[in-house]
Amino acid sequence: MSRPLLDACLVLAFGYATGLELGKIAPYAVRIAENYGTGLAFSGLLTSVITLFVAIFAAFLGRPLVRIGLLPCLRAAALLIVAGAGLYALPLGPAGMMVARLIEGAGYVLAAVTAPAWLANAPIGSARPVFMALWGSVVPVGFAAAAALAGALPAQMPMGAQLAVFAVPVALLSLPVLAVRGVAPIRTVQADVARWRDVAWSLAVAFGLYVFLSMGFFSFLPAFAQETGLAGSGLVPLMVPLGSFATAALLPVLRRENGPALAVVGFAMATLGAFWMFSHGSLVALFLYAFACGVSSSATLASVLVAAPGEHASARTLGVMAQCGGVIAFLGVPFAGALLDHLGWEALGLALALAAGGAGAILLGARRAR
Repeated sequence: MSRPLLDACLVLAFGYATGLELGKIAPYAVRIAENYGTGLAFSGLLTSVITLFVAIFAAFLGRPLVRIGLLPCLRAAALLIVAGAGLYALPLGPAGMMVARLIEGAGYVLAAVTAPAWLANAPIGSARPVFMALWGSVVPVGFAAAAALAGALPAQMPMGAQLAVFAVPVALLSLPVLAVRGVAPIRTVQADVARWRDVAWSLAVAFGLYVFLSMGFFSFLPAFAQETGLAGSGLVPLMVPLGSFATAALLPVLRRENGPALAVVGFAMATLGAFWMFSHGSLVALFLYAFACGVSSSATLASVLVAAPGEHASARTLGVMAQCGGVIAFLGVPFAGALLDHLGWEALGLALALAAGGAGAILLGARRAR
């Protein structure tokens, strides 16, 4: 394996560490509420404060991070995340847990922009779209890994000790990034800058709508499964990384310029699945929808290579995409919950279908305009 390809693998592994950090609170939400008497609202805040960091700061980081250098910022992100994870080895109360989460959030927002921007400019040839597509799997894989690790730990083990255990895989996946080398910036011509201005917001809005498709669905999937008694629904989240991996495998076969078209196909499949899954309670539709989420996320991220070549354009585009995703992650779940409270499952399915169709239409329009 060449050194640039090894470095790309290390950066991607760090991405899975960030997904693990983002998802590690969810398995302990009830225990945190019971242990500290804070209620589930505080547990939710511990998770969402990271997305709030992204929602506030991500779009403003692209240009300064490129000026400082993607590699130093990537290393700083790894150190912050490892430091935040390590704090859980201390006996922390609610305030201490929030401090640790804020440190992790600072590292997460740096990683959310610098790591995919580094991959977008890595000298790894045709493997670049593959790694960008795989980046789309870091959050669902991280959440699945967090749930699996929490389930594997002894039930009698104190919650604080269990959270401290997470620091081990996080450090093992994050610290090797310190050995990653820099990449030579891809030259950006003036036409590329103009093209970036035309399509960056299209990618950002489409990615933000994907976040609503994902979080608005998976946040309430357990409630739907419990209400309907649908067997096999526990396997549905696994279809998201499967969709990302399928996209990563397909992109080398297609021309890189077809990444946006593949994203449109993913959003079209999500539209079909959303119309079908809640109205008919179909497990096939649930699988199709989750798989489509993986395809649309990964293909949209890979489209950055087409729409925003160069360090500055890719970093700024990814920053705007991350910020749109963060804003919608913060607001989308309460909106989906309100739909369920007042209008029911079919209304949520219709909202998800409209969001998926809108995202596909936006990308299709931007592709034709370009």
